[in-house]
Amino acid sequence: MSPKLKLALICRYSDRGFALPIAISLGFIILLVVATLLMRSQDDQMTALAQKSTSQGLSAAETGVTRYQSLINKNRVIAMYSRTGTPGWTTASGIPDIDTCTGGGASQVTAAATTDWRDVDSSDSSKGQYRLIDYTYSPTQGVLPGTGVLTIEGRVNQVGTSSTATSGVGTATTRLQVNIPVINQPSGASPAPALLIQNFTQNMGGNKVKGDIVVAGCSVPSGVSSSNTVSGNAPITKPDLAFPKTPTLPTSNLNTVSPSDVLGTNLPRKNASGVVTDQAQPDGSYHYLIQGNLAGNGSGANITLGTGAKVVFYVQGKIDIGGSPDINKNGYPKNLQIYGNTFQRNADDTVKLDASNKPLTKYGCSAGITLPTLTPPVSDSAISPPSYTVNCPTVSVSLNGGGSIQALVHAPDATGNVAGSGGGCNTSADPPTGGGFIGAVWIKTWDKQSNNAGPMVCAYGNYSDYLSFQQTTQPSIPAISSWQREEIP
Repeated sequence: MSPKLKLALICRYSDRGFALPIAISLGFIILLVVATLLMRSQDDQMTALAQKSTSQGLSAAETGVTRYQSLINKNRVIAMYSRTGTPGWTTASGIPDIDTCTGGGASQVTAAATTDWRDVDSSDSSKGQYRLIDYTYSPTQGVLPGTGVLTIEGRVNQVGTSSTATSGVGTATTRLQVNIPVINQPSGASPAPALLIQNFTQNMGGNKVKGDIVVAGCSVPSGVSSSNTVSGNAPITKPDLAFPKTPTLPTSNLNTVSPSDVLGTNLPRKNASGVVTDQAQPDGSYHYLIQGNLAGNGSGANITLGTGAKVVFYVQGKIDIGGSPDINKNGYPKNLQIYGNTFQRNADDTVKLDASNKPLTKYGCSAGITLPTLTPPVSDSAISPPSYTVNCPTVSVSLNGGGSIQALVHAPDATGNVAGSGGGCNTSADPPTGGGFIGAVWIKTWDKQSNNAGPMVCAYGNYSDYLSFQQTTQPSIPAISSWQREEIP
């Protein structure tokens, strides 16, 4: 065989079988690339699903934060107490000034204080759940200002619904912690009502007021309605409004006087040389402890305030003004604040008694007053007229006649009425003018003396104008100060 032919045959047949390994190798490489792309796609899908679940869990937690914020805003006093404090959310009925009406704030707070899981939407479990982990308040329980720390968890893809649901393999949980500032009430422009009443033992009949009637209780009694307001507005119930407490006596610069020292005179009092002889508080106001009843008639009960003067009365006994007196006529009601004496109270709101079972009072009693011996626990009827006849503390307020009185009268233990000609008030003027009672009357209960329409009381001023409201324990809740996600232990 020719050497050339042999070489050609060898070269030809040596290429056979070479392409197959190449093709197999290329196919394997392609399979690896495809597998890698599939794995990456699955990883991306898992990441997307995880991110979606985390986002949904976060959304559920945010819903929980919003709902607990709403609970706090409806019952602001709870913002000053921790969940497990004494008192605290778990024992909400013991929190001072909380709404204890049936189905009211106290029961709602206690129910919300558990750490059970709650559905975001009871009709759609896919929206997830949230639960309260804790709420703590610092630095001092029940004292303003401070900071509340609310911790909430949210989850999705749980197994089951409501509080019996459990976490599964795909459950995603997120924890949020928010800081809530709790501060004193700002000096706002919320109008004070004409009448702020704790309850009604008698109906108002045809009596009317110009302004709101607010009942600091659970319901409006049948004896009062929209017909008792000039505007036709229905009475307002505010069970979450703590009935303001009267201010305590100043520890210094208090002018102790008899009723005759302030009735029929100009305040502050001056000597013959025109020099003021009464002691002033640091803010320039004049405070008087009136020993006995603030009782007068006609011009003998006139009280004129000096230009720009601000006067506060603390009355030990009843308030009974009749005839046609002019008291702070054409002045601002906030410049004359009249506070009635009250019974001292125990923590459960029962009357505090001394060792002889005689009631203790906030402003004391004048000489010669003998307080009755009461049987504990003291019932409300035992300390209300007509059962209670002693002129200490202030259990009755009567403002009669056709004069002009421009003031706040605040007597939490008093049964009160405003009678006489009434009307004629002009609360659009600055300061207000006209006849009748202008300002606000905050008492225990209203006692209709006639069906005179009046208006018997014309509202003027804001809550924040008055000392008793400035000392309220109801806090203000501004916006959340910080928000952060927390690691779940």
